[in-house]
This record gives sequence, structure tokens and C-alpha cells, in this order.
Amino acid sequence: MGYTSRIEKLRTEHRPYLDSWNGEQIYKRFASYRDSLSLRHAKPEDILRPDPAFSNLPGQVPNPSMDATSNVKEPLQTPISPGHDYLKHPPRCLPLCVDRSKLESLDDYKALNLPVLIRNIPQHEDWDCCKNSSWDLSSLSSSFPKAKLKCGEDDSGEVLRVSLKDFNRYVNSNLDDSPLYIFDSRILEQNSTIRSGYSPPSYFSSDLWSNLKESKRPPYKWFLIAPERSGTTIHTDPLETSAWNTVVTGKKRWVLFPPNVKKEIVKAKDLFLKSQDDEAANYFMSVLRKIRSLHPKIPCYEFTQNAGETLYVPSGWWHGVLNLEGGVGVTMNFCDEFNFDK
Repeated sequence: MGYTSRIEKLRTEHRPYLDSWNGEQIYKRFASYRDSLSLRHAKPEDILRPDPAFSNLPGQVPNPSMDATSNVKEPLQTPISPGHDYLKHPPRCLPLCVDRSKLESLDDYKALNLPVLIRNIPQHEDWDCCKNSSWDLSSLSSSFPKAKLKCGEDDSGEVLRVSLKDFNRYVNSNLDDSPLYIFDSRILEQNSTIRSGYSPPSYFSSDLWSNLKESKRPPYKWFLIAPERSGTTIHTDPLETSAWNTVVTGKKRWVLFPPNVKKEIVKAKDLFLKSQDDEAANYFMSVLRKIRSLHPKIPCYEFTQNAGETLYVPSGWWHGVLNLEGGVGVTMNFCDEFNFDK
């Protein structure tokens, strides 16, 4: 079986209901959508400054990746406290952006259940994957061409796997509306080169699940390889866990809604056109603006995560991701003293 047949088999098994994987031809519109995001931050005055509500929190820095198109018309002027009602008094901008070198602890953010974007963790904490480019997709496919990583499941829950050699070719050539996306945990255990490329950030070293045997833990860490236009639709993480997600190469678009926003609003099943697949590209490029228009008072935070940045997603927060560029990253779910009682 050749490359084309292998990829087509994966497509068919992963989403058998699709007549065509590029029927909407999203690739033709994607570049202009991505460029429109960059244009929003082209001038210094477009940079969204930290909200006055967070003036008592440490380490804040301006972030040119922040999107100044939140639904919130007026900034909250008083510091946020535990038990804050995000629907009645939404902050103007989230998440905050801090630099790893300027912040020793995330406890203040964790206690408030606030997302935060952290710059330069891989560099500051000496991740090997940044020193030797070992996580570059071309390098990975050359070093481990036969390694097979999870890129989805079929309707019966069976795992679908693709070789790194095939996936490298796929990333650089596919025109799919919502491409296959590697989300693999096994490789982090079986491949010492990849495993040694990172370590959990020191901010998240307290993980109560580590007291369990590895075999008793639910899946909690994943190695990510993403083509542009791939992504994950809006969801909350399982078992009320929190998560951190680091982009090593590439660029991701995120949207966050606070935990108390209703599921039917964020999922917005009724806002997809009949011709649209329920995937991340359509959600970000079409559905999200409809949600903003229909629910102008609902806090909705959209921003771009660049290479070298790590996002902390607290327990219960709705989040979705669209990969603006192909890239590689790592993510982990965890439980600590701040979300244990949930």
C-alpha cells in the first residue's frame, strides 16, 4: 500500500461520514483569515495591555498576540477575588501574559482559577528540544520514520496511527479542511529522545496524580504534531483537571470561555451551517463571530499562542484550538491542591 492509499485509509476510518475531506476548500480562505489576525496587532496601539483588575498580580507584561476584540465593553476596575462572577463582571482581557524570568510562582493565578500565558519556559528551564531542534518535524521523521503515532480513532474507538515519515509528507502537502492531528501519549514513554526533550514546567511540579502508579493513571500527557487548519473544538478537560500546553514550534489560536458559560452557548451546534463539518476551522472562522454577535455580554477571550509560550488552562474553563501554522508541542493534565476538591 502506497502513501496515498495509507492516508486515504486513515481518513476513511477516522471520519467515514465525510464524502470529501476538502469539500469546503477551507485552505483557500485560511491564509486570509490568518493574515487578518496578524493585522489586528500590526501597530503598537493594537497591543492589549493588562487589565486594571489584575494590578495586584505579579509578572504581567504586554502581549502583542492578544486580540483586542473581546465581548467586554468596559474593563473591570477592581481586583478580582476568589468567587468572582465572570458573567456579571468579566475582565476586559484574558489570559494575562507573564515572562518566566519574572515570576517565581503561579499560585496567585491558580487560586483565582485564572488562565495565564507564560513566555520562555522551554528556554528558561533548558528544554533539550529547543537546544538541538530534536522536535522539528523533519528531524523527527528522519530519525524515527517508522514510529507510528496516534492521529485519531475510528467509530469503534480503535486507535488510528500514522508513521512520522508519512505524516511529515502529509503536513507539507494536504489540502484537507480539518487535517489529521497527532495527539499521542505512548511516544512520550517509549522514545527516550522525545521524552528527554522536555520536563514538566516547575510551576506545575505538584501533581497529586503522581502518587498513583503510572498504570493506574488515566491518560494525562500528549505529544502534539499539528498541520495548519487542524485543531480541537470547544471542550473542558476531563475529571475537572487543569492543564498546561506548550508550543515548541508553530502558532495556535485559542478561545476561552469561563466555566459558568452554558454548554449550549459555547458549543453552538445550531450555528453551524448544514454544509459545515463540526471542526475547529469552521468554529473559529465562522461560528465564533456568530456567538459574539448573539451573546455580546458573554465573556469570550481569543488570542494567539506563539512558539516558546505555555498556556495554563484552569479547571473548568471551556477552550478550543486552531493551529495557524504547522508545529510541534506538548501538553499535560494535572491535579494539584487548587483543583483537588473539584
